[in-house]
Amino acid sequence: MADLMNMPSGCPLIVHLRSFSDAELAAMWSALKCKLEDEGFEHSLRERKVALISKEFRSVAGHTLVNIFRGPHDLSYNQILVDVADKLNPGLLWTDLKKDAPTSQLEQRVSEIVDSVVKLQWDKLSAEDRRKMVESMGEGMAKATKAQDSLVDAAKEKRIKDAVTTQTLATAIQAGLLTGGGMAILQSSLIGTVGGVIGASLFTQIGVWIVVQLFGWWAGLEFLLGGGAALLGGAVVALPAVVIGGGMTFMQPSYSKTIPATVVLLTAVNLAKKLKNADL
Repeated sequence: MADLMNMPSGCPLIVHLRSFSDAELAAMWSALKCKLEDEGFEHSLRERKVALISKEFRSVAGHTLVNIFRGPHDLSYNQILVDVADKLNPGLLWTDLKKDAPTSQLEQRVSEIVDSVVKLQWDKLSAEDRRKMVESMGEGMAKATKAQDSLVDAAKEKRIKDAVTTQTLATAIQAGLLTGGGMAILQSSLIGTVGGVIGASLFTQIGVWIVVQLFGWWAGLEFLLGGGAALLGGAVVALPAVVIGGGMTFMQPSYSKTIPATVVLLTAVNLAKKLKNADL
């Protein structure tokens, strides 16, 4: 237990996790293919949740034999980012990234790669799949918002469901959800339609859901809503869960956890930055 809770406080991964909401921590835990009841996660204090995620994230990202000689938080977060970037980099060559580069630079590069993957996947979706995705997103937003605000009536619920159109989402994706102005486009659409009903925490969750859905389809993974639940603004709402499907060849056992978890992590981090000064 002492080793588990003895975390490097200055590590950017720990800093990110400590800033996450309970919903975002649960999404990370699910992305690592862990159930909310595993390791007592669901009923743990926040600091223990952070420690459990850090330990599991580093464990699945590291080499099994080497892990035997490592502490639970020893594997460098920068090394994980470099490995993920190399795995996702288009073509057969690795990136030129090095683990001693600034963490922010590595996070930016991986985020850019994820954005490009999301754009490619969106372009490949049929009109019907795009419609279904937008419809599902609207229903999820309405359900979560109503759970937080009992005064949301049927008319407002419908406005929330219809707040984001297929065209709006397409424009946002092309602008770049993580590294461009895509989330600002969605934010403007939501505020213009439903006013201040959508809070920052919920908006971040919506962004995470969009990215992992599109990224998951590209990677041969199936990201399902309803894989877990966590408190968000005092309400229980559905969170993205990761279920491994057919998968692409790069999705070896460890990467089938490391890559989705990294996508969830960087999406939440990027959206938090974009919304920090937003009036939500």
